[in-house]
Amino acid sequence: MTDETNPVHWFDSPVNDLERANQFYETVFGLQLSLNERGPRQMAWFPRGRGGCGATGTLMKSEGDAPSHAGTLVYLTVTDIEGTRDKVNANGGRTLLPKTAIVSILADPERWALRRCTLATTPGSTTTRSSTCTTDAHHPTPLF
Repeated sequence: MTDETNPVHWFDSPVNDLERANQFYETVFGLQLSLNERGPRQMAWFPRGRGGCGATGTLMKSEGDAPSHAGTLVYLTVTDIEGTRDKVNANGGRTLLPKTAIVSILADPERWALRRCTLATTPGSTTTRSSTCTTDAHHPTPLF
C-alpha cells in the first residue's frame, strides 16, 4: 500500500428491508444505487466516483446480518447538514445527535446510526475536509 492509497476500501451495511433502505438513500442523497445479488446476498451498491477519495460500499440483506446502532461510523459528505437532516427525518430516519460545528448523527429507517453521520463544510470555509482529501464544497466527493 502506498501513501496515496486509502486503506478503507469497502463497507457492508446490513439491512432488513433492502427496497426501503435503497429508496431512502436514493431519495435523501439523490444517488442511484446499483442492485446486485451474490448468492443469497441481496445488495444495493453505492456509486464509486472515478479518481475520488474515500471508500464505497453496499446496503446488504443477508441471513444472519442485522442493522445496529453499535459499530463503525461511516461519514457521508453533504453540502447542507440541516437540509439533509430534514430529508432524513421526513423519510423515516431520525436525528440522534443534532448538528455540531461540522457533523450530525442521523439514523436511517433500518436503525443503523453509523451510516447516518454527515460531514459538511467547516464554518467560514468553502472546502469540505476529511482525513484523506479536500474537495470543493460545490462538488463534494461522497465518502462512501
